[in-house]
Amino acid sequence: MPVISSTVFKSEPIVPVYSDIVLADNPMHYWRFGEASGSVAIDEMGTNNGTYSSVTLGSNGIVSGSDTALSISNGVISTTTLVYSGTDHSVEIWFNAKTLSGWSTLFAEASTSVGLYLNVITPTFWFNGIANAANTTITNDITYHIILTIAGTTATFYINGVEEGIIANATVPLATNRIGNDDSAENFDGILDEAAVYDYALTPAQVLNHYNVGKLKYRDTILADNPLHYWRFNETSGTIANDEMGLINGTYDRAPTLGVQSLIAEPTTTAVDMVGGEVFLDTGVIFSGTEFSIETWFKNTIVPNPADFQTLIDGGVGVNGGVYIDPTSYKINYYFDTTNHVANTVIQLNVVYHLVVTVSAAGGTLFYLNGGNDGIAVQAPPTSFAFIGGNDRADNNDFLGILDEMAIYDYALTAQQVTNHYNDGI
Repeated sequence: MPVISSTVFKSEPIVPVYSDIVLADNPMHYWRFGEASGSVAIDEMGTNNGTYSSVTLGSNGIVSGSDTALSISNGVISTTTLVYSGTDHSVEIWFNAKTLSGWSTLFAEASTSVGLYLNVITPTFWFNGIANAANTTITNDITYHIILTIAGTTATFYINGVEEGIIANATVPLATNRIGNDDSAENFDGILDEAAVYDYALTPAQVLNHYNVGKLKYRDTILADNPLHYWRFNETSGTIANDEMGLINGTYDRAPTLGVQSLIAEPTTTAVDMVGGEVFLDTGVIFSGTEFSIETWFKNTIVPNPADFQTLIDGGVGVNGGVYIDPTSYKINYYFDTTNHVANTVIQLNVVYHLVVTVSAAGGTLFYLNGGNDGIAVQAPPTSFAFIGGNDRADNNDFLGILDEMAIYDYALTAQQVTNHYNDGI
């Protein structure tokens, strides 16, 4: 049986708050786009509220610590034209483009042909009839942080904290008064978040600090390691558990509770309480090779009946296998056919865990718990999976607690990758 404990297994670090970092650097204006309704884009500095036109408020934030963001495709946020105290200034925004075609406005000054744009896939500072391009290109459906600084007549692009191009003859200030659209219908299509303007040139150290604090670390880390499927369980309503890879969405079945507090240290995401429910993977996950990894965060909140396995992920009809919490040892159990592969640690109640199970010919079956090795067994053949948090055989095999951030890979994660995932989640 589980050890009943209220002690949290993971440490609880002090997480810097993005808005505090921006405010500490004294912006002239700062629009967080966190409004849920209305037409006013509040300036956190209290001097230049903007006006929303044809935008959708309340989208999920794309910055760590951001409450919400705005979705825009044919709209604009208009403000009073900025007047800088000198020649030096900076503009900053986070964006995730849905489509990339033609010119897309980030910041612009109406009727002046001056602005910060995406020229299809290239960040560009347009002034004096010249397109001054950054050194990097943009991909749709990926979040970027961009800052353009102007010091004297030198403009510098920064993308995701890194310098990406210098313009030596930037003699025209970017006195923006429109965000997301200039006055020539060059519309940005996607998500915008956390825009700020400064009347000085941010330093490279300030730029990097903003990016490091603001980036959604955990999701970015997972996606960089190319999962086959990735369910964040951050839906707050509906029946669809979205696969971030766009391949196999799940269906919330029976009555799981959506929108509970996340198990990772990102305040803008949520988790699912599986007590009384499960997720059915409509087409099932089938591996093409002999290696794979399963990853999730979990917290068991209710003591199970002594004979009941708790299902983390299960093969479903005709597949005798999956990852469970064993009812006898109360340890993680990867079961296939008639063989149990059992980890070392006894799972405690009300404790947050990060679990990874990898299977490979070279390493056998490896268990990782909270970033560290938690046991090894002989290799178990890969199986297919159809249910998360339950199975089709008996409701008494449900997982009794909270699941978060489940990913499946068609290769065995390395120990370093596992450690990186855990560290970025705490």
